[in-house]
Amino acid sequence: MPTPLKVYFEIPDPFASYYLDDFTITTEAVDGGGGGEVGPQELLNSTFEDGTTEGWAARGAATVANSTVQAHNGTHSLLTSGRAANWNSPSINMT
Repeated sequence: MPTPLKVYFEIPDPFASYYLDDFTITTEAVDGGGGGEVGPQELLNSTFEDGTTEGWAARGAATVANSTVQAHNGTHSLLTSGRAANWNSPSINMT
């Protein structure tokens, strides 16, 4: 059974708002047996281009929302605001 993974971000300024965009998690390439290698597998790809939070939720007092104010690639990102502690952040459970 795979081990659950929880991803979250912290920054030192507990009151700063910030944007998250184009976030990807992949596995490492592994031996597929029979002499073949299985390449990296994409586990998570969040671009926020669909206008949603794509399963990301707030930790603590933070609020997360899809935003078009700033983006790395495309027109959408995830805005984290309303923070009251440095650990208040966006998070996603990967099970």
